[in-house]
Amino acid sequence: QVSVVKYHSYEKKESKFSSKGKPVGAFEVLSKSWDSTLGGMAFDARIVDHMADEFNKAWNEKRGDGETKDVRAFPRAMAKLRVQANKVKHVLSANNDFPIFIDALHDDTNYQSHLDRATFEQICHDLLLRATNPIKDALEAAELTMEQINEIELIGGGMRVPRVHEELRKVIGEKELGMHINS
Repeated sequence: QVSVVKYHSYEKKESKFSSKGKPVGAFEVLSKSWDSTLGGMAFDARIVDHMADEFNKAWNEKRGDGETKDVRAFPRAMAKLRVQANKVKHVLSANNDFPIFIDALHDDTNYQSHLDRATFEQICHDLLLRATNPIKDALEAAELTMEQINEIELIGGGMRVPRVHEELRKVIGEKELGMHINS
């Protein structure tokens, strides 16, 4: 979600009998925009799908009965994959690669793989490109340009992804990315 806000202050009398004013700060929301299908969980879902495909290939080869099964039909295994996907996303935000191992993911079959940042960016390519659309939409709704913006604050875990920063830089230029609130 992107919110374009204006911060200002004004004088408010302390009481009806007082002549002195007290400065009061206020936020005015000028515009908002968001993509409800984009966020940390969307990145996690892409990693889960990638890992499920890899596991299915290994699992079906190991079983060797000619029947193709999909781990997505088993909630417990999928829960394990979702937990691991979140961990992978976090680690890849700071490192270039991450070894993945889940003991007995399903049917006594281990899942072992390796995911690097380049592969992560490839499987999430369209999500990464959409990351800047809410910024453009919010600025347009507020009838402002990026040059008129003084500060930028990023919120949320998805903001830790280095490629998201690259995409944001293309839109915001050299302005500092504030990462002080849960990011």
